[in-house]
Amino acid sequence: MMMQNPVAVVAAFSAAWKLTLWGLLVVIVLVFLLDSSYFFKIWLRAKISVARVDFTEFIALRRRGVPVSLIVNSRITAAKSGILLIVDDLSKHYLAGRRLKYGQHLAFDRDNNCPLPNLFVTMLQGMGIETERFASSTGTRRELELELS
Repeated sequence: MMMQNPVAVVAAFSAAWKLTLWGLLVVIVLVFLLDSSYFFKIWLRAKISVARVDFTEFIALRRRGVPVSLIVNSRITAAKSGILLIVDDLSKHYLAGRRLKYGQHLAFDRDNNCPLPNLFVTMLQGMGIETERFASSTGTRRELELELS
């Protein structure tokens, strides 16, 4: 058997590692550019509307599973109205709102009905505000709550 020159083996091994590392770096840069291009239009719209949103907030929204454009558009609307809202607070309200059933029409018995403040207690709890009573409430409206299991 013939022995290979150790310097040539190390050089070949080193070249293969360099190529692998360059390939990995290119993949990481492409993923970053794709993510950045997704956020760029939304960021630019927020920047023009004077409703600043940081890149780290985009990443946090995506990690939480919150629709980025919905939150940023809400912040833009609030900023144009002169209301200061923080992106983190908007995302918390979005996530808390998942406790209620939306998009339905409920008709209740007019004669045997519960007080209106029960609806308000249910809505407050659905937004993440822990409260048991509001005005003359006697409880919550269970028809509006999602069953979390």
